[in-house]
Amino acid sequence: MSMNDKLDIVREYNRNGCFIEAKKLLLDMLVDEGNINYKYIMLEMGQTLLGMSKFTEAKEYFQNVLNLESVNVYAFKGILKCLLNMNKYTNLLTELMNNKLINKREKTKILEEVINNFFDNKALANQNINKEEKIIKENITFFKRAKRAEIVKKIITYYKENRESNKEEEILKWSIRNNVRDKEIERMYIDLLCRLNKYTDLLTELMNNKLINKREKTKILEEVINNFFDNKALANQNINKEEKIIKENITFFKRAKRAEIAKKIITYYKENRESNKEEE
Repeated sequence: MSMNDKLDIVREYNRNGCFIEAKKLLLDMLVDEGNINYKYIMLEMGQTLLGMSKFTEAKEYFQNVLNLESVNVYAFKGILKCLLNMNKYTNLLTELMNNKLINKREKTKILEEVINNFFDNKALANQNINKEEKIIKENITFFKRAKRAEIVKKIITYYKENRESNKEEEILKWSIRNNVRDKEIERMYIDLLCRLNKYTDLLTELMNNKLINKREKTKILEEVINNFFDNKALANQNINKEEKIIKENITFFKRAKRAEIAKKIITYYKENRESNKEEE
């Protein structure tokens, strides 16, 4: 029986899940390292071990194939599968983004799977989030616009759920600065600023925002202004900035609402006995 015939039998074994039989046959074939088909035998051994969930061993065989033939795309894909199953997502992303054998469509598909698996694995995400975030940000333009926003939202949600508001704010600012944004990301940023009591930043962001419609803006603005004046300590720190932004954008509101908001400012100055500011 020829070597090619034996390889066909191995592939058939693997397709049918008969990995033990495939491995036994391959071990006999691997004895002859001078065989012209040696790299293909190693490749099939990698596939067989991958099917047996022996990922570390499988990766070694795939790497041996690449050592003999650096452009073997099947060996490289095998390594990626091993890294994916070994939960070595950071290594996988680095390998993938530096590889020139796999086309953009395939890379995108693998990347999406990797990122989804990473954030589904809470323990792993806790260990590697900083490295993962760095690689994702460096390669974000690899994705289409809608997918970029979807991926960034996973990072934002991770930080929110883990109550890391500084990191949450950092990735949101990065997202907006690099135009990786949609209406939901804009709203996430506004919600964060509200949680952090950063009302001045919030008002500035909201008034400059072009993705949120006027009706939503009005609703958010009313909530923000009410919260601001209910928080006496915060109002004392920021009243001048807040008043300036409100006055600059007062025409945004309907006439009755304008008067209501102005009365809040007047009442604040009256209660704090700042008659000059009250008169002004």
